[in-house]
Amino acid sequence: MSMTRPPHFFAACARLIAGLLSAGPFWVAWVAVLVGVNAIAPLFFWSTPQAKITAILFLAQGTLMALLTWASGYSRLLGLAHVGWFWLIPYLASAWSGAPLPTGLFAAWLMATIGLNAASLAIDVVDLARWLRGERGDLHAARRG
Repeated sequence: MSMTRPPHFFAACARLIAGLLSAGPFWVAWVAVLVGVNAIAPLFFWSTPQAKITAILFLAQGTLMALLTWASGYSRLLGLAHVGWFWLIPYLASAWSGAPLPTGLFAAWLMATIGLNAASLAIDVVDLARWLRGERGDLHAARRG
């Protein structure tokens, strides 16, 4: 399936959003949860370096997703965008290696972010492996028929 490159970055952003919204209710909810733990919840813990790094990395990865969409369409290659989570997950887990130990809502946010990002990373690894094996079509276009 051929893919035409959007004429500019903002068209790629629109294609990315259209692809996400067309993925079905489960995946729309999944993305909403990831946005919640990685971009919204960190605002409540902004005084911590973990929150700042998580939110900034999430925004950087979102930008990378738009660039990947611009380059290859809404494809399984988008799994590459979450490569930063290979570093973020152990970094967040290291919060328990020092004093003071995380407690309360901050600890709950850390655990939720680690667990959800690890699950997302597993999905991304499978998607990227499928892309490397040749499944390179535009998923949004495939859903439209």
